[in-house]
Amino acid sequence: MDLDDFKAFLAIYKHGSISKAASSLYMNQSNLSSKIQKLEKEIGAELFVRGRGRHSIELTNQGEKFLLIAQQIENSIGQVKQLKYEGKKQFLSVAANESTNLFTLVPFYKQFMKKHPDIALAIHTYHTTEVYNKLAQNQFDIGIVTFQKKQYDVQTKLIYKEPTFLITPRSSRYYNGIDAKDLPAEKEICIRWNEYYNAWHDEIWGKNNYYARVSNGTDLANYMDEEGMWSIVTLSVAFQLMETHPLSIYSLKEEPPKIHYYLAKKERKYQSEAVDIFLQELQDFINHNINIEPVID
Repeated sequence: MDLDDFKAFLAIYKHGSISKAASSLYMNQSNLSSKIQKLEKEIGAELFVRGRGRHSIELTNQGEKFLLIAQQIENSIGQVKQLKYEGKKQFLSVAANESTNLFTLVPFYKQFMKKHPDIALAIHTYHTTEVYNKLAQNQFDIGIVTFQKKQYDVQTKLIYKEPTFLITPRSSRYYNGIDAKDLPAEKEICIRWNEYYNAWHDEIWGKNNYYARVSNGTDLANYMDEEGMWSIVTLSVAFQLMETHPLSIYSLKEEPPKIHYYLAKKERKYQSEAVDIFLQELQDFINHNINIEPVID
């Protein structure tokens, strides 16, 4: 008895006839019938009810019992094949804030997944503080964060900077080179990017004088529909929003602080091949992306 015997039995049961089963197995009907007869002889019992005038396959009592065994074997073979496949596939989990995941790195993620179907990439979106906490708990392989934090066993490295610009509805009367002090605080849709940016922002407009405060660029667009509304965002966020909303982008008289992005990962003696590949290709993407400023060691 071998696996082909179980396949032959299941094929007859599934297709309901010897002829259809033989066709599905690329066998001739007589060879399949001989295989089943040999199997029945080995088991010592008939598996199918035979008789003239029968138009469909019917299992004997022993056939019903054998069916359960054959199905278990079929399932086990499938699990073995899946185990073999999973053994070849590598898994990689990355966490970053929403602006990074939904605006800056989308082209990179798509390119990476297409190029490496053997690497299962999981993308998680969290605030930088949460990314650090979950990295420490080994929930992610890599984090991309907007500030450095001293945390045991977690390394950080500055990898790129993004310039920030003013965005506003096209109907607004702002212009390139406008002085930040001429932007009315009561019209601002505020994003708190990081401590350095926040300190610069609060010195000009104060901490809580905005029209509304949002946590990311996705929410921002919902409130930028009236003349005079404005916000300061990273260049990648600005370009993405301008593709779907009637917005304009302007520079300020004095350049606002750039937003710094850091690579964070656990200190490990060895890291997976998937991590190495991801980091190398991420650096290549950063080096060739005109919207961000790479940082070279």
